[in-house]
Amino acid sequence: WHAMLLGQTSVPNNVRASFTIDQIGGRNGFDPNGIFLYGIPVVPGGYLGDTYLDSAWTAAGIELYKNGTTLKNLSARYDIQRNGLEVKVGREIRFLPGQEIKALSFTNSGEGMNFINAKEFDSNLSFLVQILAEGRATLLKQVQVTIKKSDYNQSLDIGSRYDKIIKNDFFYCWKDGQLTQLPKSQRKLKSKLIDLKILDPTASFRLKDENSITDLFSNYNKD
Repeated sequence: WHAMLLGQTSVPNNVRASFTIDQIGGRNGFDPNGIFLYGIPVVPGGYLGDTYLDSAWTAAGIELYKNGTTLKNLSARYDIQRNGLEVKVGREIRFLPGQEIKALSFTNSGEGMNFINAKEFDSNLSFLVQILAEGRATLLKQVQVTIKKSDYNQSLDIGSRYDKIIKNDFFYCWKDGQLTQLPKSQRKLKSKLIDLKILDPTASFRLKDENSITDLFSNYNKD
């Protein structure tokens, strides 16, 4: 993994979550049925299982890199494997590549999920990362998709007949202008959090789930 020094703030000021929500939830967005989205190609058919962050169509707003355009009131879902956003336009489904999206916000049952393009932290990256906690140390999450091929043995009639889609979470820390991918193992994760001065060496910590590490970062940012 490589890290990139971009400054001393937590999240670049022009892509902070609060700014993103204001922009793509404000009054200056374009209607999804407007002329702009007709430049986005129709999604071709044929998928292998569910590679979506959430297969349900969800209310969304986006900020594009092109001219800082914002679009709101979209019905969309994020395809992890293809790194792009499917958007409903009338009876058609259009596909917007992830590298064209600067920020994305999903709203479901009153709760928001906010994403920023990882290239804002490292120009070599282009996938979207979810903002879980923001402040002196910002916690980001990426979901990756891998496909486990079928191990079915026809002659013995054993094994799975279907390819299995697996979704894995990867966490990143943006602190002091540096992006760091956090280790998976408990021991290495604790050591890294101590190195980043987010966790006190005498404190006990075990990553039980996403909430536990989010709470750790949120509490650190309160100090």
